Amino acid sequence: MSDGVDKARQIPTRVDEPVPFFLWEPVEFVTAMTSFGFFMVINMALVGILTMVGILWASRELKKGAKRGATQHAIWAVGFTMDPVLPARFPPNYINELVE
Repeated sequence: MSDGVDKARQIPTRVDEPVPFFLWEPVEFVTAMTSFGFFMVINMALVGILTMVGILWASRELKKGAKRGATQHAIWAVGFTMDPVLPARFPPNYINELVE
């Protein structure tokens, strides 16, 4: 009897994983398609295709041996450092204080 109760209370370990889109995670696919779209707008389709393939290849290579979510964190970290206002408004990550 207790075996059934324990199984009902278990939380699946993969419940938060993103649903893949054409074998890639959504963040990787959206980043690649955004770069392709940008180069299509400025009339450089071949460069856009090469950039898209490069992003998808690099994301696959970066995921080898990495923990889950490492690619999203890398994209977030690059975007965070590109905007000079964000570091001025948020404390450094080594300060663990609650933000109110």
